[in-house]
Parts: sequence; structure tokens; C-alpha cells
Amino acid sequence: DVPYWFDASPTVLWSEYDTWQDVVRWAEPMYQAPRELSPELTRQINRIKEQHSTPELRLQHTLQWVQSEIRYLGFEIGEGSHKPTHPSVVFQRKFGDCKDKTLLTVTMLQHMGIDAKPALVNTNIRRGIADLVPSPSAFDHVLIHAKIGDRMHWLDPTKSDQLGALEHIHQPDFGLALVVDSDSTGLIPMDSSVNQHRPKLVEVTLD
Repeated sequence: DVPYWFDASPTVLWSEYDTWQDVVRWAEPMYQAPRELSPELTRQINRIKEQHSTPELRLQHTLQWVQSEIRYLGFEIGEGSHKPTHPSVVFQRKFGDCKDKTLLTVTMLQHMGIDAKPALVNTNIRRGIADLVPSPSAFDHVLIHAKIGDRMHWLDPTKSDQLGALEHIHQPDFGLALVVDSDSTGLIPMDSSVNQHRPKLVEVTLD
């Protein structure tokens, strides 16, 4: 009878990391978008740029392309448990886990000039992560934090075919996230003001 994010059991935690910034420094080299890409991936990036003129549309259609064309499948053993695969490899083989799909999407967006970064989250304890010691093992998922103008977008390329307009794409609020960026100083709240719930009223008439 406690909230999902609260652990009522006595717990001892230890870590090799002093701060969440240390965790960012651990993650940043692995999630760095590569400059050199395969010709095939470069052509796909240019195709989206040519077909869509605004950053919003490019973001929307890049997300939808990765969701529909890259299967969600991962081999999470060895370094595959924490290190994403090169985007060109993911593009060529057409599958990847959350790390792979996120880095592929972020790479495509950055090559279009869109400010997009990976963001680490915990989908189970959510904001309860603030009570944990800083550590990479505190997270179980990675998604995208993108900024266009003054608007923030939280997006998940592992979801299936979110075909609506960008402002209508829903992203669950996992409470707190750690954005993998050199300017990141700690956990930040997932602002759901953009990817907000959009309730619909359904009236059912029974004869």
C-alpha cells in the first residue's frame, strides 16, 4: 500500500559515482552522434530533409521512420548491455534495442540541425530514482529529449507507429530523466506540457 516509486524495505546502496554528472560523463562518449555515416543512412537523412521543410516535420517523420522501419530487438550481453551500436550498423541491419534506436534517431536529427539528446530514465520507480545513489544501473530505458525553439519534446523511438502530428504524440511521464549532455548537471523533471494527455469523451448509448 505504498506508491510504486517508494521502496519501504531497508536498503543499502553503493556506487562508484559521486554525482549524476559523473554518470553523464560515463555515458556521453557512448552516445556521441558520429559524424561519419554510411552513404545509405546519409541518403535517408537527406530524403527526410528534402521532403519536409520545418524542424517540427523533420522531427516527426524521423521518429516515425525509425519506429516503423527499425525493429525493436537487442542483444543485451557484454558491452551490448550498456553501449549502443553504431547508427550505420543499426540502419543496415534494421533492428536495435532502446539504446540503438535512440542513438540512430538522435544522430539523424543532429545531422538535420535539430537539438536532440538521449535521456536515461527508470520506467519502474520513475521519480523514485532521486532516492538512489548516482549510478548507470539506476536506469532501465533511454529515450529522446529534443528542443525546437522554446519547446521541449520527449519522444520514444521504441514505440510503435505513432503516426499523429508531433504535438499529438504522447509520451508517458517517467518523472525524472538524466539528459546525456555535457551541460547536464543532474536529474530533471519530464515536463509533460508538450506531450500531455489529451482526454477524449466517449458517450455510449445503450438501447
